[in-house]
Amino acid sequence: MFAGRCGVDLMLDKIVTSGRPKDVVSTLFNEELGAVFQIRKKDESQFRGVFAPMTPITIGSISKASKQELSIYYGADCLYRASRKDLQQKWHHTSWAMQRLRDNPACADAEKENIDDDKNPGLQYTLTFKPKDNVLPLTTSLTSQIMSKPRVAILREQGVNGQAEMAFAFSAAGFSPIDVHMTDIISGRFSLASCVGLAACGGFSYGDVLGAGQGWSKSVLLHEATRNDFKAFFERKDTFALGVCKDANSSRDSVRSSLVLKAGRHLREIRQNSTKHACVWSKFRIHPTCHQVSSCTAWTTATYLS
Repeated sequence: MFAGRCGVDLMLDKIVTSGRPKDVVSTLFNEELGAVFQIRKKDESQFRGVFAPMTPITIGSISKASKQELSIYYGADCLYRASRKDLQQKWHHTSWAMQRLRDNPACADAEKENIDDDKNPGLQYTLTFKPKDNVLPLTTSLTSQIMSKPRVAILREQGVNGQAEMAFAFSAAGFSPIDVHMTDIISGRFSLASCVGLAACGGFSYGDVLGAGQGWSKSVLLHEATRNDFKAFFERKDTFALGVCKDANSSRDSVRSSLVLKAGRHLREIRQNSTKHACVWSKFRIHPTCHQVSSCTAWTTATYLS
């Protein structure tokens, strides 16, 4: 409701024994196991078939975008109604108060004010392709019979836990993901020379302690053979690197050791207005002429280098 900027009409008839406040409150705040699914009306029959012989219960519907309210009904009686922005302001109040003390107060206030804007759609995306379609060119399927898929090193270090998801994503995109631990490169068991891509995986490297990412980067910079392997990788014209992490510091510093070897330059970091890593979602577009894009928040970090 908050993220989608929409309203909800909640119907309690099938899950509450009566419309008395005592029964309504005990139902809404019970701690029994359950799940709530939002589905399109045209998909309802198929959805119910998936859960057969269980019988999912319809408990409400999504309101029109112009009606951003939570309405709770029992029969024809409306038991509760409140606007989305009022409920979100109450839910966000403690976070806002903490952000004003910890971060830039102006940024905290701006985020709070944005909640009251019903016309702000939030983060939206427009796909330029259909997810079910094969986005690989026709020549890929033809040449895949005689040519191997491009190899991508799925790089991980102590504490990293996002390597499985990263490997799956690259496999689905037509690459051949190779599981590579930093010790494989340091010991000489593996070389980046056999890969066209490098992906620094997400997670909590070195227990997510302060400066943990720098430890990862130093494992590259302080080992001559490893440093030379990374340097040779980035000096090639057919390579790319991707760093993704839900911990900004870890991913940023872990891939920095690789990125600085590109043309021998150091990266310059610019402090944002909030002065802190912001716990927000962000989006960006990679233009064909852009060689590097970096986006950092407390929960999502992505660095791309062509």
